[in-house]
Amino acid sequence: QVRTISFDGFYSFANVLNCLPHREAMVSSLRAIAGMLRCGACGFVDVWNIAPLLQLGTRDTVREFSTPLGHYVQVMNAMLDRESQVLDIEYRLFSQRPADELWSLVRSRHRLYVLTLQKYFNIFSEAGFDVRRILLQRPRTEQGLATENDRLVSFVLRRV
Repeated sequence: QVRTISFDGFYSFANVLNCLPHREAMVSSLRAIAGMLRCGACGFVDVWNIAPLLQLGTRDTVREFSTPLGHYVQVMNAMLDRESQVLDIEYRLFSQRPADELWSLVRSRHRLYVLTLQKYFNIFSEAGFDVRRILLQRPRTEQGLATENDRLVSFVLRRV
């Protein structure tokens, strides 16, 4: 006897969709997810928006923060290839533990395929989802609605 499993929802965080190498891979993956969801199930997807990234030059973004586990300095360098729409990001995380005050460095590099909000709409629709709402990851307005100028955007989807 074959047992079918279906789910009420899904969450794709940390811009996982952008790690797929091209549009067709995004549609195919989302269709596979839709196939495992009940009709009307909801999903939440975080993505990078290309519009504000086109305005970026090659520059480092620095963020400093502390936790009970130590002190951290994160340096991010992002470079966008406009033709291929691939965002190449390098993270360097310097950390200092309180116990010995030694600094350590962790590096990671990510290649992300980024699109406009309208192209994401088209991909979600082709994969079998309705877009219910678009949200900022860190709302700057009371409504928390995304605009073409927001780098990171979240979509609330419903399987049709």
